[in-house]
Amino acid sequence: MLGRLSRRQADGVMMGPYTPIAGEFEAFLRELDIPIVLIDRDEAEWADTVMADHADGVRRAVGHLLGHGHRRVALITGEAGLYPSRARVKGYQEAYALHGIEPDLSLIHAGSFLPGAGFRITSALLGQRTPPTAIISGGIDMLSGVLRAIRGRGLRIPEDVSVVASGHSELAELFTPPIAVIGWDQAEVGRIAAGMLLDRIRNGGSHEARSVLVPTEFVSRASVGPPRRNA
Repeated sequence: MLGRLSRRQADGVMMGPYTPIAGEFEAFLRELDIPIVLIDRDEAEWADTVMADHADGVRRAVGHLLGHGHRRVALITGEAGLYPSRARVKGYQEAYALHGIEPDLSLIHAGSFLPGAGFRITSALLGQRTPPTAIISGGIDMLSGVLRAIRGRGLRIPEDVSVVASGHSELAELFTPPIAVIGWDQAEVGRIAAGMLLDRIRNGGSHEARSVLVPTEFVSRASVGPPRRNA
């Protein structure tokens, strides 16, 4: 893909890389001299961006869990330097502050969006002497790993641990019980990004970079319940 771009075989590109846009990678992209729209990334101030409001979504989800009596809420998300992770951590901390509760920051794990990371981190968290009573899977691809780890521990949802996913998916909807979701209109994100890119291709890129923030929502489902009394 990068090779084709370097040969100018594209008029523009939409991308959401798994690593921060910095150093040689950023220099390479800038040298392409074609319009670039970043999806759910804000690391490059010179590019147009379309992002979901992950901070607000996590703030709503954590607030909902705290309202159910949870105090040990774990947040598992991707690399700390990427926008979605930073925004989710921000929303997490703001929710605790709004409730006047001090969070246990050791329950925040930012490292990878991949299912394997979700499995490993969830397994480790649930093996602690005082495990979390709720887990927020902060990445669309992570949910399967989180659920596999919970099942591997022989735990029940939500009786033993409540679960919240990020991003609408068939897995979240069809799992038993259905998984609560911090969701956003992913098709709308794509439409906005495509529109911005086409505008850049047609009209040039002399004006300043633009940024659009797409709202999120919290959809509570049967995967969320009160914590166990002895938690």
